Amino acid sequence: MHILLNIAKYIGFAVGGIACLWVAFYVLCWIIALIPIIFVNMKKDYKKPVRFYGRMMNYGYWILFGNIRIKVHATGLDKIPENTRFMLVSNHRSSYDNMVQTYCLKKEQMSYISKKENFKIPIARRYMKRNCYFSLDRGDMKSSVKVILDAITFIKNGYGSIGVFPEGTRTTDGKLGEFKAGCFKIALKAKCPVVISTVTGSELVSKHWPWKRTHIYFDVVKVLPYEEIQEKSTVEIAEMVRNCVLDELHKKGAVAGPEYNEEAYHQ
Repeated sequence: MHILLNIAKYIGFAVGGIACLWVAFYVLCWIIALIPIIFVNMKKDYKKPVRFYGRMMNYGYWILFGNIRIKVHATGLDKIPENTRFMLVSNHRSSYDNMVQTYCLKKEQMSYISKKENFKIPIARRYMKRNCYFSLDRGDMKSSVKVILDAITFIKNGYGSIGVFPEGTRTTDGKLGEFKAGCFKIALKAKCPVVISTVTGSELVSKHWPWKRTHIYFDVVKVLPYEEIQEKSTVEIAEMVRNCVLDELHKKGAVAGPEYNEEAYHQ
């Protein structure tokens, strides 16, 4: 019995030691992630992102995904245009969507159009600021126009690619919302390709954590070169892109609601 108690004690010490090392490792990781934000001035209007902060943001996502047990799967990355900036569009299921996309597109300098409320999130807001995310006040038309113009200039100058969720908000009922056509002015005026993608599974994180691992799928479906959209209106582009997204979500069984407009999709 004495021997068994000693064995149990040593096992307890070993497990406790491993747990302490694991916690210490993640604390150290977060300290490393926090240091760069000390040098970000929230009052400064940054025009050009710094690659270092993009990499550090992805480093933070790597830590976050490990902590909340997210496994990311990506397909179609080979379709991403090389040596050119683009506009990335996708459906919007949760606040993890842009994190997953940025994490998968490590080679790209990604900035996003994000609602102004997100710029109040501790830590994240400073990385968003330094990576030149665009703050959008959805109730202010002037703000929307300014963001679109700034995004056009951003792509034209080759500073980075822009991520947009054309639904304008996250969907919680499984349906794909209508796409706001105005955002496609960015692609038309910047004369850049539109990369169409889907995100599925991200809405399950809050349901699964901490007991179950969540699998999130990011799929690049199609790329529309500028030459294919230059003669179209923003409404036509929005409908074409939405139906492409809807078609892909239907294939995955990941969308509810009415069938897509097949005629518009195959234009």
